[in-house]
Amino acid sequence: MHDRRHGRGARRGGRRSAAAGRLAEGVRRGRGGVHPEDVELCLEADGDPFAMAAARPGGHLVPRPVS
Repeated sequence: MHDRRHGRGARRGGRRSAAAGRLAEGVRRGRGGVHPEDVELCLEADGDPFAMAAARPGGHLVPRPVS
């Protein structure tokens, strides 16, 4: 994820992006590992004054701050 004020998606907002559509569709189809409430939080563009990137080292999702 990135701060949408400075990157791609800044004009359209989180909920209207193509990635948001794919994520929401995956949740509707029962994709494992994604909780619907987490999706709602992720789609709140600029809800916090920081950005986080997530990776899966060793199979566990680990968020880290983006500078």
